Amino acid sequence: LVVSDSNNETLVRTGYVLAALAAVAFIALGWAARRPEAAESLVATLLGILPSAIGERLQLVARRLIDSLAILRRPRILGMSLFNSLVQWLLMAFCIEASFRAVGLTLPFGASLLCMTLVIVSIMLPAVPGFFGAIELAFVVALKPFGVPAEAAFGAAVLFHLTNYFFVIITGMSLLRSQGLSLQTVSADAGGGGGGDQGSGENGATG
Repeated sequence: LVVSDSNNETLVRTGYVLAALAAVAFIALGWAARRPEAAESLVATLLGILPSAIGERLQLVARRLIDSLAILRRPRILGMSLFNSLVQWLLMAFCIEASFRAVGLTLPFGASLLCMTLVIVSIMLPAVPGFFGAIELAFVVALKPFGVPAEAAFGAAVLFHLTNYFFVIITGMSLLRSQGLSLQTVSADAGGGGGGDQGSGENGATG
């Protein structure tokens, strides 16, 4: 599978556009971190044209986002967070590369990076539990410029998706066993906690 010249030019242009958007977003986030009050005021003005119910919800989300940007004023924590994110992204890209090779796809590492980017975006959007379908669509869209058939991209996506879930489940079950817990006890504790809260609420309402 070889990337054609036209597809290569499209990928380069797309890369430039995404880089420009990322630069603008970074500048905007830096400004919001330094001037949170001004940022909240700007957001309130922009969302003022929306219906009050929707606007208030979006303002709450924006306020939480602006509050979380306080980390940008703490270089050490910011640096550690960026390093941790970079390591995780590289590991994800290598896992995606392994999924390609497992289904017989030989692609440049840039394909893995592009696929990883779309996967990250896809899991940020509302989706069904487990992001089933969203990740697979990200693979299909990311690999289309490389001439990869949708069936092959979907197969790589399913392998990547299920493999990740397998290791997460195995690790989680091992940690539960190391703490002397099981799924039944955790479910019972969660149900008991919810029932206790509900009972407290009913007693308070009765009183």
